[in-house]
Amino acid sequence: MRVPRISGAVCAVAGISLMYWICAATRAAYRPFWFDEIVTWHVARLPSVAAIWAVLHQGVDQETPFTHLAVRLSHSLFGSGYLATRLPALTGFWIMLLGVYAFLKRRLPTEYALIGMAFPMLTFAWSYAFEARAYGVVLGCGAVALVAWQNAAEGRWRRLSLVAISMSLALALGSHLFSVLLAIPLVFGEGFRTLERKRVDWAMWGAFAAGALGLLTYPDSLQVTRDWDMTGLQPSFLQFPELYDTLFRNAIAPLLIAGLAVCVLTRREKDKSVGGPILPRRETAALLGFVIAPAVFFVGRYVSNRFVYNPRYGMVCVIGASCGIAVVLFRAAGGGRRAGAIILGVMVAWLGLARGREAFSNREDPRLQFEEDNPVLVAAMAKNTPVVVVDPLSFLAADFYMPADTLERLSYITADREIARQYEWQDIVDQLVTRETRALPVRAHVEPLRDYVARHPRFMLHTMGGSHCLFDVLMRGGWRLTLSDQRGREFLYEVTAPGEPVGEDAGVPR
Repeated sequence: MRVPRISGAVCAVAGISLMYWICAATRAAYRPFWFDEIVTWHVARLPSVAAIWAVLHQGVDQETPFTHLAVRLSHSLFGSGYLATRLPALTGFWIMLLGVYAFLKRRLPTEYALIGMAFPMLTFAWSYAFEARAYGVVLGCGAVALVAWQNAAEGRWRRLSLVAISMSLALALGSHLFSVLLAIPLVFGEGFRTLERKRVDWAMWGAFAAGALGLLTYPDSLQVTRDWDMTGLQPSFLQFPELYDTLFRNAIAPLLIAGLAVCVLTRREKDKSVGGPILPRRETAALLGFVIAPAVFFVGRYVSNRFVYNPRYGMVCVIGASCGIAVVLFRAAGGGRRAGAIILGVMVAWLGLARGREAFSNREDPRLQFEEDNPVLVAAMAKNTPVVVVDPLSFLAADFYMPADTLERLSYITADREIARQYEWQDIVDQLVTRETRALPVRAHVEPLRDYVARHPRFMLHTMGGSHCLFDVLMRGGWRLTLSDQRGREFLYEVTAPGEPVGEDAGVPR
């Protein structure tokens, strides 16, 4: 019986995929959960889908049901551990890598398509491949939509491609609101195609519109948060170039090394020079749409103060940049396949060393990692003393990782809303933590400052550095804050009410 021959391209894709899964899955299995992931974990573990829908209506999480349902399914199949919780994101990111390769393989030699496939792992997006949130899923959906649009535009598996467009867009929109950015590259690309053809492809636009039905999955959580103070969360245009610096700075060094290797080991062959456009203009327009899509946040701030911003919200531009960098390198190398192989080899070697070291250097129990990263908080909780944590990330992580018998003494206290609104982010943070503690099985406590200080004339206050509105409120009220411990960014203060003894005269804290 003749064994089918496996092509070199398939082996290369499988090799990069294997490297991805080893490095990313190992990282996912040992990296401690942080605030957003803990919320995902709690929501996914609620008793029923109806319960998930209900808490999302209470404004507990701004991500929409598909993220939590995917994690819930993974939990039902593989348990509720770290790897299982992050498996939907891992899968989505991998699908994006395959999608970038499939898109480029139609236009470029295999070596350059593989360069585009490997490039996202060099970028800021890498850390979101193993984060239990919607980002990996949305990136995967964006790449599927791009490939399906490419196929549908050329009449390949057209009906199936149109369905894939609709389903991928609906899934993305049902996972996170920022996935509306995917409309920009698709509209750019299809709009340019319409101008070229001088007629409208109504089936294609219908597939886009059908995908928009994913917006129906959005609960009323956006309405619940309409009175939250979003001051300080809007971007300025000065941050626009910073976004691309954040996303791509880690890719500069390996690309420079690859360029140097090409100059040393090969030279451009004049008879291999590339002339004319490499991609159809419609595809160039679509990739440009991906790259500039984050501009929506910087323009939208002038329309509404609800346009909040974080660099990770603009990660969809990685899809366009990965394809674009492969095309640029192809042209710069004169289309030489040897040059492409050298560049790819340098990138893969860099990834193997950097991501492998990152993945295998710390395979300690995440609970122990939390304790090592928060020694001051752990030491404070070991004493019979009430502790207030002012940083929401530390508060929710402490609730998740610390023993249940210590959490009765752990609290997050909220300031008066008018006071909180004078401090950047504070109102939205207080509102979010309050809702999460009420709706989710959080064991520690959240209560207003006024109620807490009435019962605790002496307590310890933990912060990860920086100022906080509680500092001003307490000191203006005559409370004394005495630094008790400090290691790295962790600070612990002894807080004492007016008239209460301090230091050795204080006795045993109540």
